[in-house]
Amino acid sequence: MVFEMDHLPPQPIKDPPNLVRAGSFSLERLLSHIDPGPAEESEVFVRLIYEQRRSDVSSDHNSKIGR
Repeated sequence: MVFEMDHLPPQPIKDPPNLVRAGSFSLERLLSHIDPGPAEESEVFVRLIYEQRRSDVSSDHNSKIGR
């Protein structure tokens, strides 16, 4: 069985870009480009995350007891 192609496949890149950054990773540098918003909004966000975590942990604990 022979297949004919309409076009040639792309040629490999001779010098692919280096996507690995030299030096150490800095979370502070990454976060420095993000506007955190007002403090009240951050506090509400963190509180909701902790409430969700507590809910997930307690439901997981209850499902293990019911086995």
